[in-house]
Amino acid sequence: MDIHSQACCTLHGKAEGPTLAENNKESGDFEVVVTGAWQGLGYHTALAYPRAGATGIAICCRTVSDLGALEKDLLKINPDLKVLTQVVDVSKPGDVGELAEQVKRAFRGRLDVVVSNAGIYRVSSHMMSMRRPGSMSTTVIPRASKNGGRGSG
Repeated sequence: MDIHSQACCTLHGKAEGPTLAENNKESGDFEVVVTGAWQGLGYHTALAYPRAGATGIAICCRTVSDLGALEKDLLKINPDLKVLTQVVDVSKPGDVGELAEQVKRAFRGRLDVVVSNAGIYRVSSHMMSMRRPGSMSTTVIPRASKNGGRGSG
């Protein structure tokens, strides 16, 4: 028997028990931005927020056609959820700035959570590097929220 068949821990393919969003509801309203929301981790992260009580969510990726199915799934979970869909290429500062302005308008200057799931990378030799790291945190949070990303208030 090899070492991998003697698992030291349980691997989970889905959230359950205390990790379910429904079991971690936030009190009060909160607004969320999820980038790279068109598939995989971003898609499923976005689905967790209305289950946890989010009242507004901005979902974005590089093509609008990829956002339609997610928007429908979000509204199935909570028909009253305010959903902002935005085409954003996070490698373009203008797109990120426009996202910040749209979020500010849609959520009245409130932004509680940013899930920066979109990645920009290039493969050069054997190295992967991020271009424009932090553009979501240095642009969206300060511009879209009333308190400039300095905690609640």
